[in-house]
Amino acid sequence: MHQLTVSLAICLTMLPSSVSAQSSIPSWCHTLPRPEYKSLARVATSDPWFEVYKPASNVFAIYEPHQAEEVISYLIVGNKRALLFDTGMGISDIEKVTSELTNLPIIVLNSHTHDDHVGGNWEFSSIYGVDTDFTRKNALGSREDAQAEITPDQICGSLPNGFDAKAYTTRPWRITAYTHDGDRFDLGGRTIEVIATPGHTPDAISLIDRANGLLFTGDT
Repeated sequence: MHQLTVSLAICLTMLPSSVSAQSSIPSWCHTLPRPEYKSLARVATSDPWFEVYKPASNVFAIYEPHQAEEVISYLIVGNKRALLFDTGMGISDIEKVTSELTNLPIIVLNSHTHDDHVGGNWEFSSIYGVDTDFTRKNALGSREDAQAEITPDQICGSLPNGFDAKAYTTRPWRITAYTHDGDRFDLGGRTIEVIATPGHTPDAISLIDRANGLLFTGDT
């Protein structure tokens, strides 16, 4: 079976247009768009903050190309429900984007709980967290970490219309259940298995879709 490894590089942000206009373009902007993505099918959505690609059947890579982390969250769709692996920066509305990609109920797991991976968690009602103090602390949210993501050197292009840079925070979110190494999530015709991969953070996990030869990671 052809083995496809889907690697999560998650972390992006956009500066206010007034800020980006006053500052020089960061050097990392010069390599955008990434040439590697040209081979992937592009999926149209209504929000220009995101670019969405389809790297595999019923898998959507939700990419945030305007911030230095270049965050990618993954929506994995089954027949009965979908799993969103990370929720990005929280700069624009990732829940709206996912609703344009599937009408199935969505559960959220995070590859780890650094701010750039959990920014949209608050928008979802079903969030599985790893049972660590690190996870519980990060679920309280953060202003300092979020503000560090939108300094001029971190943004390429313009922030979304209506984005309030001064008020930007990683909003608190609620852990609705805990997940552990070896847990399996039945999405309907597709099973996703959790693999504990601590190192980058104490709560880092990866996901494997064995039947389709797909491995999802985040900063690991």
